[in-house]
Amino acid sequence: MANLLYVDNSNVWIEGMHVAAYKNGMAPDVWTAVKGNICDHSWKLDFGKLFSFAGGDRKEVRKAASFGSKPPKNDSLWAAAERNRFEVITYDRNTVNAEKKIDTDIVATMIEDSYEALQAGDEVWPSPQT
Repeated sequence: MANLLYVDNSNVWIEGMHVAAYKNGMAPDVWTAVKGNICDHSWKLDFGKLFSFAGGDRKEVRKAASFGSKPPKNDSLWAAAERNRFEVITYDRNTVNAEKKIDTDIVATMIEDSYEALQAGDEVWPSPQT
């Protein structure tokens, strides 16, 4: 079976900070953290753990990709992702500093990769047990 793993880095980053805020007592629950934009800015994303949690067994992961905005030159986030077998796909922010193209690129990449995996004969989803 081929596992395909796609990450919208901004969404994981923002929601991770909300969950960490709840976990560290900064908010009474995650929903309050989300609605009040309460974030634990000390939270760090561990791409190795993310890969293990979401991708499963490394030998079954055909592709892992992380999508996001181009970071500052001194940022080490994308290097950490690449060390943990993620393909990094970045885009410049637009003139009002907002992310553009990322959601549509994730969807297009998922469709293309699924098609290629099926053409190669890989099972992309588990077969139902009979």
